Amino acid sequence: MQRGTQLVQILADTAQRHAIGENRINSAMEAFESFSYDEVKELFRKSERLGRVQAASSASAFALGMIEEDALNWQDALDHYERAYGQDPTFDHLGAYARLCWEMGRWRDAVPLLQKI
Repeated sequence: MQRGTQLVQILADTAQRHAIGENRINSAMEAFESFSYDEVKELFRKSERLGRVQAASSASAFALGMIEEDALNWQDALDHYERAYGQDPTFDHLGAYARLCWEMGRWRDAVPLLQKI
């Protein structure tokens, strides 16, 4: 539930930041609520491309990581988390990236990240 709330907030922030049309956002929200993530992922990918502000792009990368993790696409999720952390090294980005490295058995990558926490 918390992850869904977090994704909805990132989606709303993304829409506001990039002045994405209300119809497109409503459609993406409906898709998200019905667990159809393709439209939501495309909106976040578009946000990454439009992301002139580093935090905007990193938020989209982080959201894509959460979606891919939920879909059990571990490597894609890890790539998104790594990009989010590289663009904006917040605690949430670091934590997600380190945790997934650890869970995937990439301990050499995970340990130095976990030591930063």
